[in-house]
Amino acid sequence: MVRKKEQGFELPAMLGAFKDSLIRNVQRDLKDAFYKLENQIFQTMLSLAVLVLALVFLLISLVFFMHYTLKLDLAAVFFIVGALLVIASIALSNSAKKTLER
Repeated sequence: MVRKKEQGFELPAMLGAFKDSLIRNVQRDLKDAFYKLENQIFQTMLSLAVLVLALVFLLISLVFFMHYTLKLDLAAVFFIVGALLVIASIALSNSAKKTLER
């Protein structure tokens, strides 16, 4: 069996290959973990942005409802869009959670 010298210690060549394989596997696993974390952060930020947009639409609908009572149809449109954006935000948040679980 051929021995190779590493950092002052002599290791059999087989152990050196095992160590290299182990390092490659750990690097691949860390890369996958960081990719999943980055993806979850992006989805969470997107979900928060959609939620803020939904709250703006709901606030506009409230303003139209309170101050311009003749514009109830416009208030209803803004309310429906805001409600749909809240639902989209919840869906994005659930998607981010499922991504992290995988």
